[in-house]
Amino acid sequence: MLTKAHTRNVASLALAIPPATLETNNETIYARFTADPDLSAIPVVDTDERPLGLIFRHPFLEDFARPYRHELFGRKSCQHYLSKAFAIRSDATIHELSQQLQTLALTELGRPFLVVGESGKYLGLGDGQALLRTLVELQLEAARYANPLTGLPGNLPINDRIQSLLTQQLPFVVAYVDIAHFKAYNDLYGFERGDELIRLVAELLKRHVTHPEDFIGHIGGDDFIVLFRDPAWQERITALFSAYTAALPSFYSSDDWQRGGIEAEDRRGNVVFHPLSALTVGALPVLPQQFDSYRAVAAAAAEVKKLAKKLSADQAKRGIVPANALFTERRQPPAPSAPL
Repeated sequence: MLTKAHTRNVASLALAIPPATLETNNETIYARFTADPDLSAIPVVDTDERPLGLIFRHPFLEDFARPYRHELFGRKSCQHYLSKAFAIRSDATIHELSQQLQTLALTELGRPFLVVGESGKYLGLGDGQALLRTLVELQLEAARYANPLTGLPGNLPINDRIQSLLTQQLPFVVAYVDIAHFKAYNDLYGFERGDELIRLVAELLKRHVTHPEDFIGHIGGDDFIVLFRDPAWQERITALFSAYTAALPSFYSSDDWQRGGIEAEDRRGNVVFHPLSALTVGALPVLPQQFDSYRAVAAAAAEVKKLAKKLSADQAKRGIVPANALFTERRQPPAPSAPL
């Protein structure tokens, strides 16, 4: 859930290290390592400039220093010391790279990696240590703007992410998630239980929003934002509703659950009946060049949220509880006019 990690790409970590080929002998590799003490690995490519792997500095020098290694292997192909290495496209974001690194063994973290172009040809050597430093810096930056209750990115990272998607002209769906009847629940059951309900929604979002390009943010209180790039976003929301409904009974007394709601003061101080809490989601599909700023997107999403809450209220009146509701905006605003 990092912000700059979604826009900064892997090319920024690539070093222009000339590759070797299978025709390169071990004496040449040894000479390159001894001439450059900062060279951590040497890429090896085939005749089409596609990477075959890496020769890592320390294992190579440690073995080549053994007796008779120069005499036995000096003029032979460097293939003897070739190791498999992780490769990633240069246009991948730091966030996408960090997601892929989660599948690697811990011993692989911090090691050099291969950076390739769209065609798969070698472009450079990725600095593994620089990557780890970058990830730490981005995590610290994200923590500065995270919501203290859930740890999710707050308003500034949310706005940055929306603006980045607009700038890149990528289609996405803004899902404005709200807990219906939260104030009444919070007033009756107390702030601690209310905070637990908010944390539940945050955890369920993390569990069900899994596409690497999706983004979850916490605006504040019981309001969340999900920026979907996942084509199956509607299925994700349906699963979210089911998980929320399954977890909800533990947040109510047996009497309130059987009654289907609680009696609490409304915003005017009148004691009224409030249905069980529910999730409402206002979904706003955004196409390229449809909005000119994150502010315009936020304003449109807020309007869709109101329609989702109305849909939920209508369902509750019909006895559907919890009245989880998804409203998707089908109308599309005109594209912003070009500046004069």
